[in-house]
Amino acid sequence: MYNNTCMYVQICEAKKLVKKMPGRELDTYCVLKIDNEEVARTGTVYHSMEPFWGEDYILHIPVEFQTVSVYVRHSESFGFSENIGKVMLDRESICETPKGLDKWLPLRPAHKKDEVSGEVLVAMMLEKTLVLTDEEVEKYKYELHITIEEARDLAAKDANGKSDPYAQVMFEGKQYHTQVIHKTRFPRWQKTYSMSFDGPVTMDSIVKVVIWDKDSFFQDDFMGHVEIDISELETGTTYKNWYRLQQQACIDASAKPQDLGSLRLKVHFQEERILESSAYVPLVDLMLMSVEHPLPDDVCLLRLMDQVRLIDQNHIARTLVRFYLSHGCVLPFLHKLTTNELQHTADPATLFRRGSLAAKCYDQFMKVVATPYLHTTLKSCIDLIFEEKRLCELDPNNMTSHHRSKSILSSSHSGSLTNVTKSIHSSIATLTRYVDMILNAIFNSVSQCPSVLRVVLRQLWISTEAHFKQPEHYELPYVAVTSFIFLRFFVPAILSPKLFALRDNHADHRTERTLKLIAKVLQAIGNLAKDFDQKEEYMLPVCHLVQGNVDRLKQFVQQLVQVDQKEVIAETRRKSGEYIKHLTLIEGYLLKRRNKGGIGSLAYCKRYFLLNNISLLYSNSSDDIKTGVSLSFIRAHTHSNSHIMTIKIISSM
Repeated sequence: MYNNTCMYVQICEAKKLVKKMPGRELDTYCVLKIDNEEVARTGTVYHSMEPFWGEDYILHIPVEFQTVSVYVRHSESFGFSENIGKVMLDRESICETPKGLDKWLPLRPAHKKDEVSGEVLVAMMLEKTLVLTDEEVEKYKYELHITIEEARDLAAKDANGKSDPYAQVMFEGKQYHTQVIHKTRFPRWQKTYSMSFDGPVTMDSIVKVVIWDKDSFFQDDFMGHVEIDISELETGTTYKNWYRLQQQACIDASAKPQDLGSLRLKVHFQEERILESSAYVPLVDLMLMSVEHPLPDDVCLLRLMDQVRLIDQNHIARTLVRFYLSHGCVLPFLHKLTTNELQHTADPATLFRRGSLAAKCYDQFMKVVATPYLHTTLKSCIDLIFEEKRLCELDPNNMTSHHRSKSILSSSHSGSLTNVTKSIHSSIATLTRYVDMILNAIFNSVSQCPSVLRVVLRQLWISTEAHFKQPEHYELPYVAVTSFIFLRFFVPAILSPKLFALRDNHADHRTERTLKLIAKVLQAIGNLAKDFDQKEEYMLPVCHLVQGNVDRLKQFVQQLVQVDQKEVIAETRRKSGEYIKHLTLIEGYLLKRRNKGGIGSLAYCKRYFLLNNISLLYSNSSDDIKTGVSLSFIRAHTHSNSHIMTIKIISSM
């Protein structure tokens, strides 16, 4: 049996952030920390007081974690950043909501000097000796031996990302200090102190250990403390434990909290016990039978799963899609979901509602099997839009304010309206060029679309057409297909490229507006131009662009669903695990030791690492071609420091 702890965190959005400088909006990003150890960072959202990130993370963390913190930071010039505020959740508040936490939380001040993290390893032994006093009266004498061995994961207090820690031991009015270990967050002291005292040992017999960061010119920084009760120690026995460092008690409890804004978070923590694979055979057989030989609808397993509600509803959908893909049954699985959805839909307008299990599974299926297809089709278009940074604005209100600010700087208002008109005409031309470029890329990508996705869309088309036979519903098969491949795949990727790994960072304010207008046009085309001219009036100049591409979209859909279904089904069963073969487990930047040594930090170089279920890859950056080592040639070895693991490559690929 294996115990696994998993935490899902989504950093959604912030509101009512406090400006650092009057008249200047913020460039904000978030940093996610587990017990003050940085584990993730969002992209930067530019020029916004109410930024939206929408980035989610699945973290495998130790069950003994204590806190989850999210810092909202403002990115300044020359690579510097400043904390706006933070949200901290302790383990108890997260675990007391089994279905997950989804709420707005107020930002609190985040001062570097208050940061506490890490643990200290302390060994203690209590000795008791019977002695005679001067009056020849028997009395017990106590001696406490305490060893401050080491600490780990301490907070970085210095600009170099490290600290100069030392430990202070206090007991019965006596104080001792270890030596200072410079430039480390993992100090090893191995210092023992012996303290004699008169008994008895009571619950008030407390040893206090405080960790400090040594400063040469300023007051030493507090790094955390622990209080250890020795009343339960058995004499003659050595006790060695890791103790988590704690914050100082708040001195000014009457201080009013600052209004720094709010942050919306979704957090869900799971503790799982994973059994031997043989224990899951009955469940696997039941899940496969539910799609290959389905039971009556009232006892259908998938219908029961549709009633499961978690804070992260995508989690169950993602798990189901990967399960059925690995067993070569994803096609009957999605077909069964489609059948259930159609049978329980009376109004075509509510078909595949956003929160249904069918809709979630389709979304996850496209992300798993079609992400490479998405990148091949759209990445060059998105990169061009980001590089050009062209002004693309059709709303006269936004355009007028833009030109008004320019005219104020030039001390002249003449010609402002003329400039607005010219800018709108230029924006229409730019928007038309971008939309045509993206549509051409999509409409010419039929041959690159994964065959299994095309079969799924064909099944969706046939099922929808068979269920809604009325003449007035002749367009519903088109709507069903475009609602997924177009409106829930291509359009969201254009609107938020970072969330689909098309870009490393969020768009700046100008590019974000351009992407939003492109998405509006594509959304109208995906809805087959229904009621497009009844929404924002400023979009009317591109109405012809929308209506002129609806027929092209229908032709694209017809080409997608024209596929040999029997051949693809057989191929899917033969290559059951192909679509999740290269599943990314973790990626990010690490320090790699140089081959020719070096001193201190010069002994290491920064490399981008990516670990999937096939190999360990690394390169200079995330955009470079990666050098890889197969996992079959890698062995893990223990290290003298229990917090470090070394990897040995036994052969090259």
